[in-house]
Amino acid sequence: MKIPDILFILDGDSRTDLSDNVQKRITEAAGIPQRQVRTIELHRGDVPPCTGCFHCMTKHPGKCVFDRALARIVQQAADCPAVVFLAPVVFGTFSSTMKNVIDRGGLIIRNARTCRQIIIGYGKDATDEERSTFIDITAKHRGKAEAVHPHLVEHVEVSFARSREDAEDMCKSLGNIA
Repeated sequence: MKIPDILFILDGDSRTDLSDNVQKRITEAAGIPQRQVRTIELHRGDVPPCTGCFHCMTKHPGKCVFDRALARIVQQAADCPAVVFLAPVVFGTFSSTMKNVIDRGGLIIRNARTCRQIIIGYGKDATDEERSTFIDITAKHRGKAEAVHPHLVEHVEVSFARSREDAEDMCKSLGNIA
């Protein structure tokens, strides 16, 4: 299997025209179709929530006890230079489906220190407060906090889109993805 240049991980239960547009614009901005893009659509129950057992930090560093549920994602994310999490925003944070996988971002992506990780929230009806809450909380808990899981990357790019115009502006600010 060829390593994709960009891997999109998205909530299949919450796809909208806006999320499809954001994905399309990022793909175009990255110079796709000549590059390979892969998409993983997750649905409720595909990845169980973190139990907080801390085995990934103590007994089995870097390994989640739910490896079987994550195996497909881990295989496709291996050595991928860019992973984009496309997450619907619900009350200022990502959906539970996306939270379950984003919480394990560093465990999923074996090359977490060199892989460019981008989390994009979307919601056309999101308020300014929900947008800023999403960006602040996501950035803080994905690398800018004082105590961070040792397998998470130190920096994750966080963006938000409410419209097609936001998606266009976001692509310009992200630059070349892969």
